[in-house]
Amino acid sequence: MRKRDIYEWAAEAYLTERLPEGWQDLPDSQLYDWIAQHTWEPLEHWRPEEVWEQIDSLAWSAISRFRLVFMQMCEEKDELAEELAYYKVALAKALGGER
Repeated sequence: MRKRDIYEWAAEAYLTERLPEGWQDLPDSQLYDWIAQHTWEPLEHWRPEEVWEQIDSLAWSAISRFRLVFMQMCEEKDELAEELAYYKVALAKALGGER
């Protein structure tokens, strides 16, 4: 999953439509104009910059969480590899491969 995808996911919580194609290349003023036209109704009184700050915050929270989960999965993989090596040795001993 790319960072852009996470921002697009986060934006769906605050906007009535998906971010436009090429949104990441738009000048801030154009992006804010687009956001102003597509802000979810309960947030219509917010400035577009404030809406974007919320999108940015949610996206970074998700990115941080994904990184943490990924790191934990890598650690678990290493632990599983160690356990597998242990059981391979134990199985070899049990089958008489090592005396």
